[in-house]
Amino acid sequence: MKKPNGMPSSGHSLKTIRQLSKDTLGAFGQYQEEHGDLYWLNVGSMSSVVVANPNLAKTILQTEQRKFHKGEIYHKFLPLLTGNGIISSEEAEWKRNRKVVQPAFHKTYLDNIFTSIFTEIEQHFDQLERHSGEWVDWNKEMMNLTLSVVAQSIMGVEVKLDLNQMYHAMERVLHHIILQWRNPFYRMSQGVSGAKKRVLKDIQFMDQMVYDIIRQRKATGNEGKHDLLAMLLESTYEDNGEKLEESQVRDETITVFLAGHETSANAMVWALTILEEHPEVVEKIRYEYDLMIGSSQPTMEKIMRLRYTRQVIDECMRLKPSLWSIGRNAKEPVNLGGYDIAPGTDVSIDIYHIHRHPQFWENPERFDPDRFSPERSKDLHRHAFLPFGAGPRMCIGNHFAYVEMIAILGMFLSRFDFQVENPNHPAEPSVTLRPVGEVRVKVGLRKGEAI
Repeated sequence: MKKPNGMPSSGHSLKTIRQLSKDTLGAFGQYQEEHGDLYWLNVGSMSSVVVANPNLAKTILQTEQRKFHKGEIYHKFLPLLTGNGIISSEEAEWKRNRKVVQPAFHKTYLDNIFTSIFTEIEQHFDQLERHSGEWVDWNKEMMNLTLSVVAQSIMGVEVKLDLNQMYHAMERVLHHIILQWRNPFYRMSQGVSGAKKRVLKDIQFMDQMVYDIIRQRKATGNEGKHDLLAMLLESTYEDNGEKLEESQVRDETITVFLAGHETSANAMVWALTILEEHPEVVEKIRYEYDLMIGSSQPTMEKIMRLRYTRQVIDECMRLKPSLWSIGRNAKEPVNLGGYDIAPGTDVSIDIYHIHRHPQFWENPERFDPDRFSPERSKDLHRHAFLPFGAGPRMCIGNHFAYVEMIAILGMFLSRFDFQVENPNHPAEPSVTLRPVGEVRVKVGLRKGEAI
């Protein structure tokens, strides 16, 4: 891949690779300081243009989005897991699939499934109570909880899955996909290493689980069901009126499993590490929850009125965005910031540093949920905050994620006190920005009095 003429570069490829291996986020921050918001990341065959500016992000994701398609990982490697689901399909196929899936994330659908979401969260915290006074792995807790919520939302309350096995199978396949994407030596050696056999076995397990559920539902029918599976099985394509093939239902189900739990889980993990050092914010969240909901059963309407809790979640996602980078590939010539970008050039949007850009955020390193208050947020650049992307390919499940995250954080803090062992827990920027290893949190029943 050829560097655009005149564009500043991160330097020699071996030096850049060493810097990225040592501290990926720190290296991106250093390159932005040295070269500005638009530069060439020189890492050999995987070199790319890096963008760290909201205006340029808008160009790529919105105004000139037709000149780009999703990066290599989405159309070359991820389909091993997601098939032709909306996260990995392109162009006309993506539009066709999105029209089928999108109604599942409308407010009416969320209203129908909120009781299931609430029940799943409440049951998880009932179990957590048994560990009062103990240290737990908060990362594992949140991954298990969000995966359970997604499973209920996709397939309904009667489905009992081995979610732990599902989670680990998906993690192994994702790890394999990332290595394929990033490491050409792994791609060359995987055939003799046995890694591919293990991955194919994991995919076979997930396929069997999902297809069994699809066929069971077809046999029993969808009457009274309001989950995603019911909607997918009843939906027809707009262009020909045909129903979805079982393989497409499988692809969309796996896609929602994959995308539907990790963003929320990561956000809830980072939220506690941040809130450990801001007890005054914890008390404001509790006050709001006690005032709006108290001991009554939450409804979606009540949850979405927890405005301050959402501000806190937004600020946590600003500082620790699960979607820390977005990849695109130019499919035709395009001009970015005065530089001519040739077709075939990879472009990476550095969301992590856009979220901390001093030109667009006052005191960007400071934790300040009030920056998302109605009064102050109206002045924010629309593309300076991109936790779910932007433009036509913005994450389809962002409203679902907000309902889930606000409910989890509000319900947890209304019941529990907590202590995070290491508030400065290290982050690993992989496909998502996830914590490294265990995040040890001690939980205990809340001592303070509710309103």
